[in-house]
Amino acid sequence: WASGFEFSFNFNYYDIKLKQSIIEPSAQFIINDCYNRDDNTRSPFCDRISASTVERRLVSDVFSGFLNLDQESVRGIDLNANFGYPVTIGDKEIDLSLNLTANHLIERSSTFTNDNGDIDTEDFAGEFGFPSWIGRATFNIGVDDFTFTWQTRYIGSVAQDPEGVDPFSDAFSFGENNTPTPGVFGDTCLGGGSRTGTAPNGVVPGDGILCRDVGFTGEYFEHAASVRWDNGDLRIIAGVTNLFDRNPPLVDGSEVLAIANAAIGNGYNLDGREFFAQLLYRF
Repeated sequence: WASGFEFSFNFNYYDIKLKQSIIEPSAQFIINDCYNRDDNTRSPFCDRISASTVERRLVSDVFSGFLNLDQESVRGIDLNANFGYPVTIGDKEIDLSLNLTANHLIERSSTFTNDNGDIDTEDFAGEFGFPSWIGRATFNIGVDDFTFTWQTRYIGSVAQDPEGVDPFSDAFSFGENNTPTPGVFGDTCLGGGSRTGTAPNGVVPGDGILCRDVGFTGEYFEHAASVRWDNGDLRIIAGVTNLFDRNPPLVDGSEVLAIANAAIGNGYNLDGREFFAQLLYRF
């Protein structure tokens, strides 16, 4: 290595399985999982719901007590690298450093077996809240008592469960080749236009465009910068987060948890650009 160059690297592979974990699902979770599953399969939680057999068949009781979830699994890779190198310009020594951290989530699954022995496994890796890749890069320049820091945060692309993705459709619940899409419609696309039965009636002309709810996001980068002065007794820090005022990804709230179409609970910055300062005195 060049004189003064510092390097360290750490690699960790983890495979954790938690068996017979105890959970207490809420009544709302049980009802949602039974009636609103994306994969159109029967949820094992349906057995915990009692419904009236007459008239409107409303839910009459939900058993939401403790139960053993067969297995929770998480598997992935952690990476961490550090670089350091001093550079001399004139009579000044400038310390350069770079820290890189990343995580690759390979699996995040839940397995449940009901009283009939039916096994239900769902893997969340790559879906909202569980991106396959996340990372952070922090670059520092140190000169005398001053340190400049630049940090970039990364969240990989995510998407809803493939089995829950709606087909392309128009506002009248018809898709390609005039095929009906029951229960699914593209809010803002006119497709083949309004219809009487399956035949266009010309009341609302079509535009030939089909669409579907947005349940995915691309890669997300967020940058921050700060300057620190520290003489040992006094420290002053000033900086800005979300330097380029990056907005959170926009999604359809009927597919992904969102407020005003901004995905929430997934690590995206909802506050926009913010400035901060800190003053510390040691005594």
